[in-house]
Amino acid sequence: MICGERSEGAYNACQGDFGSPVVITKSKKQIGTALYSATDACASVVYAKIANGEIRNWIKSVTGV
Repeated sequence: MICGERSEGAYNACQGDFGSPVVITKSKKQIGTALYSATDACASVVYAKIANGEIRNWIKSVTGV
């Protein structure tokens, strides 16, 4: 799991955003690193790390990708 917190004046994930990706840009390529999974009143958020084998296997079983 990856935890995140909203910076003052910034936007953050909230209810209805569940499953949204966290993407980083590396060498001009966008790479998915996590999926939004939980929140506490749209302030602190928890992301499921895609590199985790159990999570990656679940994604593959659901999407077939």
